[in-house]
Amino acid sequence: MDAGATPGTRAPDGSVRDGLTVRLVTSGRTVVMHVTGEIDMTSVARLRDATADLAAGLAERSVSLVVLDLSEVAYMGSAGMAWLVESRQRVGERNAALRVVASAPALTRPLNAVGLLAVLDVRPTLAAALDQN
Repeated sequence: MDAGATPGTRAPDGSVRDGLTVRLVTSGRTVVMHVTGEIDMTSVARLRDATADLAAGLAERSVSLVVLDLSEVAYMGSAGMAWLVESRQRVGERNAALRVVASAPALTRPLNAVGLLAVLDVRPTLAAALDQN
């Protein structure tokens, strides 16, 4: 699933796109959601929809791990932090683990400030997030 464009570009239907890109990659019992761009109140609805669709199909696909790869996210506001908490709940309700890839200070500082680094399983790289330990 790929969606998005550069900030401020127009889609064929004339709507302005927010510059957020979401791409899902499945390998075995793991799904990685690669997110690129900025996560704020104008773009978070697309992430919520993508996560809801993903969570709805976890059990039938026997997925045990969902990784939200935010390594290409330049900014995340409070709406993005709320999305992370919601994602953790949705994935957990389906008996799968959730890991978040984030190492840039633009993401880790706000996550730390609101206490989410203590709540979420945040890893510095995709390789670390995919590690079974």
